[in-house]
Amino acid sequence: MAAVSPSLGLVSPANAAPSASAFEANLRKNFPGALTNSAISLRVAAALRDRGYTPGNTLFGSSLCSDEINDTAESLVGDFQNKLGTDG
Repeated sequence: MAAVSPSLGLVSPANAAPSASAFEANLRKNFPGALTNSAISLRVAAALRDRGYTPGNTLFGSSLCSDEINDTAESLVGDFQNKLGTDG
């Protein structure tokens, strides 16, 4: 596929983000023992539930940057919202 002009709002394959599997492989290679967002949010959710936190008595807040990496359905914030049962 030929590169498309950035002025059209499209990205050439050469500049596209790496696949999830390539990302995961590089993550494991460069940061052995790193936990996934899902593993972190599961541990935090379990610890909070054990201490009596519920969606009814807890307000979730985050100071993570809302950029294109952190503002996705798979992000840590999204995982926390899903695992903790909060609306946002």
